[in-house]
Amino acid sequence: MQAIIYSIVFVIFLGISFYVLRAMRLERLFQQGHVFEIRAAYLIFSIIMAFLVSEFIFRLLSFADISW
Repeated sequence: MQAIIYSIVFVIFLGISFYVLRAMRLERLFQQGHVFEIRAAYLIFSIIMAFLVSEFIFRLLSFADISW
């Protein structure tokens, strides 16, 4: 049950982090015409951010001794 909840939280934060990264306009850091690299950077940074936020939430809940 905990794995399902973790997966759902991860996917939610993956979408949120992708939306936030697009608002930051990271494509300005890349050369023009390098579309694949820009998309890969968005995906990698989104996954990293979603993982970190999900881990933070679940560790915070485990310290608070909230049971599933």
